[in-house]
Amino acid sequence: MADDRGGAARARRVRLGHGAPAAHGGGAGGDSGAGPQGIRGARNARRRDHWHGPRGTHAGRERAGEERRRPPLRRRLHRPERARDRAARQGIRLHAGYEAVLADPAVKAVVLATPHRQHAGQVVAAARAGKHVFVEKPFTLSKASAEAAAAACREAGVVLALGHNRRFLPATAEMRRMVAEGALGRLLHAEGNMSGPGALGYAPESWRSDREESPLGGMGGMGIRMVDMLIHLMGPLASVSVAAARQVLPGLDDTTAMLGRFASGATCTFATLAAVPRHWRVTLFGTRENLEMDGQDRLRFTPLEGEGWVREFAKADIEHAELAAFAAAVADGPACPLPLEEAIHGVAVFEAMIGAAASGGTYAVA
Repeated sequence: MADDRGGAARARRVRLGHGAPAAHGGGAGGDSGAGPQGIRGARNARRRDHWHGPRGTHAGRERAGEERRRPPLRRRLHRPERARDRAARQGIRLHAGYEAVLADPAVKAVVLATPHRQHAGQVVAAARAGKHVFVEKPFTLSKASAEAAAAACREAGVVLALGHNRRFLPATAEMRRMVAEGALGRLLHAEGNMSGPGALGYAPESWRSDREESPLGGMGGMGIRMVDMLIHLMGPLASVSVAAARQVLPGLDDTTAMLGRFASGATCTFATLAAVPRHWRVTLFGTRENLEMDGQDRLRFTPLEGEGWVREFAKADIEHAELAAFAAAVADGPACPLPLEEAIHGVAVFEAMIGAAASGGTYAVA
């Protein structure tokens, strides 16, 4: 999620509101808008609807029934009292809703850390208001809505940036460099896994517990990052088949596994699990060498012949880096490092995965 400190974005006068969900984003399949988080508070958006009670209470929720009646999403999100104290401490000015944020001439850009189905409409509304937009992953949940949102930003001449911050890891840059130089030979296969325990803490009434907001369990919160990483390193995907399972969580898939084929002909296996300890790993298999990112700060290089190596990288503040890149693009600096075409393709892969899981077959990526 976005960084508490705001970094370069704040220095560039990218002042963001933090509102309650009073407005409709409009267009591109958006639902009613939950107000965007300010840069300094956006990191906590990931946690604000999580339940922080003791572990081991899923059994109690199961005994109460998986389909407990929940208040409407709008009412669940409209809890401005949860933000007032923090906003006061951080000097963040609150607005009554998203429309008020967009109508404020002092606001030059917005950061959206809102429910997934609202992203497209909120991006379009921001573009029409002349605001630059940083939107957390997943961009949207369908290729058509992603294309519409990107088109609205292009037409309005505003910057659109996506929150795939693992692209800013030093280890990622080194992997990308070695692939570009052909050090691995011909790439035949990739493996990726991004997993964690986040769904164990979702409250039943949280929007994240809604299967329509979180299709394929951990994909929206975690797995889409690994899909972006595979696209970044291996190129576009052509087809996918998916197996998803709900083994321990009461309402969401806790296990999602994908077998994919890239346009290059190479293959990949990928998994995201939403109820296990944290794990990040991506491995590329080439005819000369294999290269593995084991955790976010370590690369392991295994050649066909000779000595391999393991390299450690300094930890990077990737949340700050992505927001600094956004602020620089807003200030007519370098473009954001994630091309919109690749962001849209990532959404198309996600959409194909949803279809493949439902059908049990192989889906072509549109």
